[in-house]
Amino acid sequence: MTSTPDANGHRDLKPLLFPGMVFLACAIIFVVLRSKDFFTVDGAFRCFDVYRRSYLYFDANNHLLFTANVFAWTRLLSALGFDLRAPLQYFRAVEVMNCLAGAGCLAILCSLFYEITSSWIWSLVGTLAFALCKAFIAQATSSNQPIVGVFWSFLALLLAVQFLKHKSLWLICMSGAIFALALATYQSTIFLGFVVVLLLFLCQPRGTGSSYFGRSQILALGGFVLSGFALSAVIFGWAYSHMGFLGARAMVRHFFWHEETNAYLGISISKILNVPIGMLRSIFPILPLYNGIRGFRETGAITILVFLLLAVNVAGLSLCYGVLAWRGRMDLTRFERIGLISAAVGFLFTVIPVFVYDPQYDKLWIQPLACFVVFWIVSLRAVSRHSGTFAALSKTISVVLLFGVSLNLVWVFKAHVREPFELNEAERASSMIGSQDLLIGDWDQISVLCGSLWLNDNQFFSFTTAAETGGAEAVGRLQELVSETTQRGGRVYFLSILDVSQSTWDSFIGGRWGVPYSSLNLYREHSSVRATFKTRLGSVKLRELDAGLLQ
Repeated sequence: MTSTPDANGHRDLKPLLFPGMVFLACAIIFVVLRSKDFFTVDGAFRCFDVYRRSYLYFDANNHLLFTANVFAWTRLLSALGFDLRAPLQYFRAVEVMNCLAGAGCLAILCSLFYEITSSWIWSLVGTLAFALCKAFIAQATSSNQPIVGVFWSFLALLLAVQFLKHKSLWLICMSGAIFALALATYQSTIFLGFVVVLLLFLCQPRGTGSSYFGRSQILALGGFVLSGFALSAVIFGWAYSHMGFLGARAMVRHFFWHEETNAYLGISISKILNVPIGMLRSIFPILPLYNGIRGFRETGAITILVFLLLAVNVAGLSLCYGVLAWRGRMDLTRFERIGLISAAVGFLFTVIPVFVYDPQYDKLWIQPLACFVVFWIVSLRAVSRHSGTFAALSKTISVVLLFGVSLNLVWVFKAHVREPFELNEAERASSMIGSQDLLIGDWDQISVLCGSLWLNDNQFFSFTTAAETGGAEAVGRLQELVSETTQRGGRVYFLSILDVSQSTWDSFIGGRWGVPYSSLNLYREHSSVRATFKTRLGSVKLRELDAGLLQ
């Protein structure tokens, strides 16, 4: 946001000062509250892959630049004299990158709120409400993939808003280019770009007639799309060439390929039913171990009652706000109307990945929640202008809900003070695996850390990951690796995977990925426990395949 001169010709520095203060305060708070838990959120441990390889490489399409960002950031800190040789030091250094990106997101959101409301009080309230949402604060205090991509998408949106004020074509071209960075950093963040397209046609200059497709809109849209497409081609082309995909056809084919398509993509009744649950779990610290609607019914009457109260209040007020905003749209300022429409459209587009991928994947809820909070705050501000029972009731409920969201700080603090004892357990497990041996692991914490930090690709095979991407083909690959290990005189170990109960297996590995529980019966029957390791979710067992079966 740029500063503007007042009536006396002096520049008002508040548009720069307030977001700057938000950035500084949030950066300090996030850095102080960094998590020590590698498994606070899904994927935080993946920075260890960069730690182990120690060279520049690129990740999957979903988060292509994540590994490059981690590599560049840690190299910068090392050059500045920081010691990142220990895994925990490295992990917490990567978290600082996300802390700064998260603080940047909030500073930008504060600026966008002010563009809509012209009130720093409401801007700060809205920013605080979003900052405390579980999905956001969990990612902003961890080392996970999405938060840098979210920052780029917010920055691109801010530049588009500045274009609407200053009509400088380079601003909208920069917006498109930065959306390309967001796309390459975390792919689903590109859906916020539809808000920019909407704004280009909602904010056409007055006096240009009733058409939404004037010359200025077409020119701006062209600059936005072409700049984004051009930088995307450069980024993905550069990355794919390093990955060995040569030629335009191979690169385009790889761009549209996702290894997890069979496991996650698609819309189902179950996913639709899980969307409201996933949304509330991404806002409030509830149902931390949620494992499906069937499990939800067994969580206890109090938990179900709290959840239903939250659902009724959030859904009820949102519906009322939507109806009142529509009926009273002529009483809103032009920027408030644009803000409400943009927030609603932005929510509808950014929630698409939630429906087609996984409603419980909190990373995908960050952008939809930002749009939801904008809609909520602008509506609440409009309602607060009037007196009456509903206005008083809605403000009271909003304060109570904000208090509920603030309880996420307790959860964040617990993750901050928790000692990562699994790191020592995983190092102990890895020390038992010889250079010629093979460890077949699950998605338990010990397996993940062993495969990420100490064991190379010849020593470790994640059966669960192979089943996720290849289904029943994982069993054949397992048999091949066992045979290869036998031929080179190594031993075969299983960690956790053989002790998964059939009900748990059938609900996920069997039911979703099509790998029968019986496919590992031979290994279950011919293996013996060699060691046990502690995790926060209970102990896991290391089993060694009987020597007689290997002969």
